[in-house]
Amino acid sequence: MNGLPFPSFSAKSPPRWTRGLLGLLFGTLMLGLWAGLVRSGWHWPVPGVGFVGFHGFFMALSFFGGLIALERAVALGVFWGWAAPCLAALGGFLGLLASVVPDLAPFALLALFLASLVYTTMTGLLVLRHRTSHLWMMGLGALMWSLGSGTVLLRGMSPQWAPFWLLFLFLTILSERLERMRFLSTSGQRGRILVSLAGIAIFGGLGMVWAWGTWGSRLLGLGLLGTALGLSKWDTPWVQIRLTGAQRFAGWALGLGLGWLAVSGLLFLILTPAWAGPNFDAPFHAFFVGFTFSMVFAHAPLILPAVARIQVSFQPRLYIALVLLHGGLIMRVLSDLLGERFAFRSGSNLVLAIAILLFFPLLLFRQRRP
Repeated sequence: MNGLPFPSFSAKSPPRWTRGLLGLLFGTLMLGLWAGLVRSGWHWPVPGVGFVGFHGFFMALSFFGGLIALERAVALGVFWGWAAPCLAALGGFLGLLASVVPDLAPFALLALFLASLVYTTMTGLLVLRHRTSHLWMMGLGALMWSLGSGTVLLRGMSPQWAPFWLLFLFLTILSERLERMRFLSTSGQRGRILVSLAGIAIFGGLGMVWAWGTWGSRLLGLGLLGTALGLSKWDTPWVQIRLTGAQRFAGWALGLGLGWLAVSGLLFLILTPAWAGPNFDAPFHAFFVGFTFSMVFAHAPLILPAVARIQVSFQPRLYIALVLLHGGLIMRVLSDLLGERFAFRSGSNLVLAIAILLFFPLLLFRQRRP
């Protein structure tokens, strides 16, 4: 029993079609990478003139939002919770159609907004039931998704709403790390410090969207940088790196991800805020690619078996994808900050796309043994 007055199933036995839903979400990831490569200068065919503008929509909302909602639906075990990842996937493919038929764009935005409402309801139930700090962080992250999706639905897509997606992912990942630290018997004072830093980031991110611009960017950067330093000291990356196999890989991915979180915070602190160009791309890509995908790499070997009943076995070849991801991102951020030639920027994006797409086959392909 899940203790909630709703139809449920065992979290140990998610529906068989979970793998199909994961495949659809992976499809939205590929759409986002495709749009991002065209945006960076690759002259590849696109379905419609508006396709490139859906890059962030595909990545942050449909893929990441759907993946997080899927994990939460399995963990909570309520049947209606599956509406969130299904709507996120639907929104992604409606976005693809909207690049050809612009009249479909409101339906894509509506699907993502409804997905965010279902996910926020799920997390809200957890907060009301348990009231722990890490669940409050998760609930605030869900609220950022809903606020952002509602804003996009009412006012249309714009880079100005990017801080909403950043806060959604930042708070969601922080909630998972706070939960991990709770099991490690980390002191409550450290948790309160991290929660306070997250509050600064929230205040700054919303300020960037609604009012302050430069001051909002500085506060957001301070919150992200402080959180990265705190997690680097109090979380487990350096412990895991000293272990072997999957634990060591996860430690490296976590440590590198926290490094990019610090870089993102530092760039928000020192760069003049902008909604386009290098001053926008550098800090946001350091966060979305460096921090977020590193966390995906670190957690995927644990999440996939639980969510989709897919057996995975760690192989050292996963380091290939990890090295490509961070090498490509270093190239990308340097090209933004130092004004390198555009071909270098587009080449780095191709390396990033290869790293992301390569990781999942490397993880799922089991090595044959004699």
